[in-house]
Amino acid sequence: MVRLRAAKDFDEWRATARALLLTGTPPHEVRWEEGVASGDLFAAPAEPVAGVTRRAVGVVPRRFLDLARVAFFHEDPQRLALLYRLLFRLQKDRSLIDARSDPDVGRLYGMVAEIRDDVMRSKTEAGSLLRHATHAPARQ
Repeated sequence: MVRLRAAKDFDEWRATARALLLTGTPPHEVRWEEGVASGDLFAAPAEPVAGVTRRAVGVVPRRFLDLARVAFFHEDPQRLALLYRLLFRLQKDRSLIDARSDPDVGRLYGMVAEIRDDVMRSKTEAGSLLRHATHAPARQ
């Protein structure tokens, strides 16, 4: 089982995922959890297990990393499992990231689109508030 100490930390997730890949840990053997108390025994990121044959970790497409960095901030509690599952699968098929008809890839692109929509909506709302604030009559 893998638990992350800090939610919203992509670099920690990436290091943990890399350690899991080095040991050849398949996605179905990993349970991602967040918000773990600091005194929890399992709170540290996963380290390669001693005595386990280490595998070479392949290079993944830059597009996956760019999408994963955004999707990491999605509210879906299954996002970390999805990202690791895709990372694991990309080790054998680098072109997978282009297969939008694949359920995992489609969900990744969907998460990224949802986040970008939220960002645009927030910017629009902030701009609207700013316009109203600058055009409001001064109070005396």
